[in-house]
Amino acid sequence: MSEKELSQFIKGYSECDIDYIKCDILEEQDNNYDFRMSICEIVKNDFSICSDKLLIDLFLSLSNSAKKTFVIYKDYQLFANEILNRGHTKYFEVYLEGATKSFDTLIASGIIDLDKEKIIEIIEYLENREEKNKYMISRFNHLLTKKN
Repeated sequence: MSEKELSQFIKGYSECDIDYIKCDILEEQDNNYDFRMSICEIVKNDFSICSDKLLIDLFLSLSNSAKKTFVIYKDYQLFANEILNRGHTKYFEVYLEGATKSFDTLIASGIIDLDKEKIIEIIEYLENREEKNKYMISRFNHLLTKKN
């Protein structure tokens, strides 16, 4: 697929297009891997071209792929970072879902760089959740300590 066609897909992405990027493993092969990686390679250079829906679907597809294949996309952390930059607490549950898919996603999703204000907002959100996640509270407190 040409770069122009990939760009058109990115710009026109809607929820009915998930079948083109989701982790689709049949007989030990992910049928959407090449296309998903092509989209990721374009998007990671300029997240502004990517809708929230596409960003979320890519992040969760990358997470599912990592769980099933034991291999993580080399720039996975950029997608984790962008999820939180865009959505702060609005998309935190998406971040958490992807981050906890596998050991690799858990580690890579921690390699993020957020503004101090966003980190504080996320910590407050985590502390006020009914279901506490001590690991994530610790993660974001550590990130906050690095900012000071």
